[in-house]
Amino acid sequence: MSLWSTARAVLGKEWRLEWRTRQVLPGVFLFALMTVLLCAFALDLHHIAPPVAAAGTLWLAVTFSGMLAISRSWHSERESGAWPHVVRAARSSAGLFLGKALATAGFMLLAQVLLLPLLALFFPVNPWSHLPLLLPLLAVSTLAFAASGTLFGALTLRGGAVELLFAAAWLPLAAPVLVLAAKATALIFAGTPPDAPLALLRLNAALAILNTALGAALFGFVSSPHAD
Repeated sequence: MSLWSTARAVLGKEWRLEWRTRQVLPGVFLFALMTVLLCAFALDLHHIAPPVAAAGTLWLAVTFSGMLAISRSWHSERESGAWPHVVRAARSSAGLFLGKALATAGFMLLAQVLLLPLLALFFPVNPWSHLPLLLPLLAVSTLAFAASGTLFGALTLRGGAVELLFAAAWLPLAAPVLVLAAKATALIFAGTPPDAPLALLRLNAALAILNTALGAALFGFVSSPHAD
């Protein structure tokens, strides 16, 4: 199977599995919802600028729900014991990586569809008037986050202490994407002229390309049943 046919097959498998089991999206939605509610009632908007509070809340929710999505996805592969067979059946480890990363990014973007109305409800910001700039930012930042998380998440296939170190090893590397995304979102919500958020969006687009390329190159080694 070629890279793109492998990626399409894995992407389809992930969504069909989610349709049958509902093992990722309900938890992701609940995590995102609770994060927004907690921040909405805990933050004092008299001392924190609403665009900053809303942007921070959005990306905090994306971080936690994204970690859950990645963890659940790889937990399923480990528990089923099917991953070695998937690796042997596929000709392209890069295609395996791309399919898993795109599926995770898709789950996260669905959660963000829920988050935007909640942000508009609980914070004095209007995401709808900024969608032409906000949507590309969400897309590239989510892909950058999901790509790095998918690569590191594959380490949890080995179980044991490696799984416990997943977040500790991965989040510092994901931090630049999250910081740039949160800053750009705050600028967008504040109605800043588009030049500044566009510059940050371009940086995250570059990180998305870099993370995807590195993940595709290293995934065969990291996820191989014989990598130990």
